Amino acid sequence: MAKKNNLGILGGSFDPPHIGHLVIAETSLQQFHLQKIIFIPSGIPSHKFLPVAGSFDRFKMVELAIEDNPRFEVADIEIRNTSVSYTYGTVLQIRKKFKNTALFFILGSDAFRIIDKWKNIASLSKEVTFLIASRNKKSQKTGTDFSFPLKYFIINNPFIDVSSSSIRNFCREKKSIRYLVPEKVRKYIERKRLYE
Repeated sequence: MAKKNNLGILGGSFDPPHIGHLVIAETSLQQFHLQKIIFIPSGIPSHKFLPVAGSFDRFKMVELAIEDNPRFEVADIEIRNTSVSYTYGTVLQIRKKFKNTALFFILGSDAFRIIDKWKNIASLSKEVTFLIASRNKKSQKTGTDFSFPLKYFIINNPFIDVSSSSIRNFCREKKSIRYLVPEKVRKYIERKRLYE
């Protein structure tokens, strides 16, 4: 049974959202007894190239991807921001709304390895517990030492070898993306011709 004061946060470009995102979110929900998970599409990210699809399209695709799960929701916190978004600022906005809530920030093992380079990471680590998802068995070990206290757990997620970049490549090459993304997302991508 989910604890009312446990909230998951899953940020990312979601360019596009795919089954890997959903499996990680669902596994986190169950494993860590989260009440719900908020998906936060990035606006202007600090560590990555700009997304290919626009903010509206990425928000809409996440909305379509999660609409059948009442414990998933999507927030436009970062895409409303006209400047570069940093995780710490996003978490502080969420904290204002959920004051007496334990926040769990979900991210991949690749991102976690360089987390010491994130802006205000020492302060961020006081606000959240990190949940680390792996792409494969090799990436399960984080192998990271920190100079500040940091709480994290490894998500026992199934390994699904799919990425947003590979899906975009399939679209450009006119290959099928069926079953790599939710069906409504696939239809949206094809209708809007987002990655051709």
